[in-house]
Amino acid sequence: MPTASVLQSQLESLNDTDTFATAWQQALCKSALHDGKISWGGRGQGGRGISRRTFQPKDILVDGVRLEYLSNSNQGSGRILLEDAVLKLLAAQVYALIGRNASGKSTLLKRIQAGLIPGFPPHISTLFLPQEIQSLEIEDAAQKTTIELLKHYSQRSIASTEKEITLLEAEMEKLDMSSEEDQAAVEEIADKMARLEDDMKQAEVEFEKNMKEALVFVGLHDATLWALSLSTLSPGLRKRAILAIPLVCRSNLLLLDEPTNGLDIQGLLMLRDLIELVSTRNQTTVLMVSHDHDLMDDVADYIMDFFEKNLLYYPGNYSSYRIYRRQNDLHAIRQVIALEKKRNHMLKTLENVKKQAKPKRSKNNKVAVVRRKIEKAGIEKDEHGHHRTNQSVGSGIKTGSINALDASTRRALSTTQLLDMAKKSIASPPDKAVQFIFKHVTSRWNEPLIVATDLGHAYENPSMPIVPPKRDETNPTTNTIIATKRDGMIFDCVDFCAEEGERYCILGESGSGKSTLLRLLAKLEKPKEGSVKHALNVDVAFLDQEHVDSIISTLTSEEQNCISFLAKRFPKLNEQDIRGSLTSFGLSPQQATTNVKYLSGGERCRLFLSGAFLASPQLLFLDEPTANFDVESVEALCHGLNHWNGTVIMVSHDTNFIRAVKAKCYALIGDEGKLRRVEGGIDEYLRSFA
Repeated sequence: MPTASVLQSQLESLNDTDTFATAWQQALCKSALHDGKISWGGRGQGGRGISRRTFQPKDILVDGVRLEYLSNSNQGSGRILLEDAVLKLLAAQVYALIGRNASGKSTLLKRIQAGLIPGFPPHISTLFLPQEIQSLEIEDAAQKTTIELLKHYSQRSIASTEKEITLLEAEMEKLDMSSEEDQAAVEEIADKMARLEDDMKQAEVEFEKNMKEALVFVGLHDATLWALSLSTLSPGLRKRAILAIPLVCRSNLLLLDEPTNGLDIQGLLMLRDLIELVSTRNQTTVLMVSHDHDLMDDVADYIMDFFEKNLLYYPGNYSSYRIYRRQNDLHAIRQVIALEKKRNHMLKTLENVKKQAKPKRSKNNKVAVVRRKIEKAGIEKDEHGHHRTNQSVGSGIKTGSINALDASTRRALSTTQLLDMAKKSIASPPDKAVQFIFKHVTSRWNEPLIVATDLGHAYENPSMPIVPPKRDETNPTTNTIIATKRDGMIFDCVDFCAEEGERYCILGESGSGKSTLLRLLAKLEKPKEGSVKHALNVDVAFLDQEHVDSIISTLTSEEQNCISFLAKRFPKLNEQDIRGSLTSFGLSPQQATTNVKYLSGGERCRLFLSGAFLASPQLLFLDEPTANFDVESVEALCHGLNHWNGTVIMVSHDTNFIRAVKAKCYALIGDEGKLRRVEGGIDEYLRSFA
């Protein structure tokens, strides 16, 4: 089934899952009969705290939000994603929405855009920018040119402004002119209407100017690119074209789904400026789903955590959020330690009381009193009536007791050791649901695994004549030669050597040929010039999201779930081995039997990694590996790679990820067509753009 139809059916299937859904549906039906005007809010109208007599500000507050995902497959009922949650978005603030893959982050954004959240303020205009161009609301978006795309959204912005003016007029009609308070409200509304009308007229007259300024802002300086269909542009340029939309289409709420995917370092810097511009100049609220730590640190005002069917809010950026979570975990550990001391003291008291002479019959003897205190502290009796001393989670601990915190590990450590652990780090290994366990390499070559010499590549006219090297014209007295590439070549004269157990990252501008170079080094393509030599019998694994999606789109009916998908590729392996590999890469037994086409992007990457490591590779190639992972999965991937003894060569612009895996950085210079070593790593590369 096409992606668009799947998305539409998902949205339609969610109509009856929310509280107040019936009232909201009635409001939508009434709006169809009254030129799109929605009457929502007020006493008895299903609204949530929305005043009936004053026009609402741009803050968004919706409670009782329920979100359910209904699969199109015949694998049971839907999955509850949110239950009685509160959606709170303050005007002109930037929110970063985090949560695990498949938790429902993108689904929430799509439902907000589709108007399927009962109680969402009707006067709030929304703009949703998806990860891929195919998911835009415009039909056949991939076949449109950049100019056509921006023109469509500019007209949409004008229509949204007209709707807002209509709502203001309706609000003005409700006011009583004899009241001084209402007279002041009328003046305020009239001023706002006048500003909106001026902005709308200016947008119509100056569309060409605004469009050019928007495209230059996002880095599309070459006017020849504007007339090309979006499908012919590189992923990075397509993403820039999408990010130009908010500059020509104003909205009250901007929804961004993984906006960093496909962007190079210059694009990431531009994205920061764009978010700051729309939130400050246009007073637009921004809600974005992202895995980029640095981006969230730079622009986020609040962190919204999609956790256990609820939305939790933390003020500050992502670093502040991590500090807050760490303090909470540290507080929990200290509580456990304090309770441990108290319990040990009580047990010792109980033993001492038992050694004393038996008192006369009494309702309040010391042994019974101490036993009751111990039971209240979380220790229960086993089936023989004895108190449990060797406790574990879910065994002998009262539900909700603070004793249950970290109960499976605290017995192995003393109080001093627990305190020392809390001071150093309380970060535990990744949860089993997000883990990456790479099979260790047992072979050693004691030589470079890859040696590339004089690599050159071109897509068209590979045999162009060599252009003489340019000389430095700024100082004619010198004989300095400026490195350049031949016409028609993407890059040339590239040398590269990969040692065992190292991590390498290739950086560069969009379109400079990074992904092409990665495929040449993996021997998935043949270079036009030069050679690539691998060590004898070295096994290679390659992960590329576009390749993953293309394979899944051509699957047969026999390869519907993860197990059958891998079983067809590894017929000699039994189901237990396949399930074990899927578990090593964070796919649960339920996910292992899920239709592959309904897996999220991150889950698909996990599936292909689990399949690749069934062959025990020693060399791993990754093309933008973090693009489809959530924040927790990215941290787990860093943890897994840092504990793997194989060799990694990757293309990535996730600066925090590159730092975490301690990758040696190389920059592919687009103008020169040469690969240069960046001695200071990713931070030195970033400083070159300051």
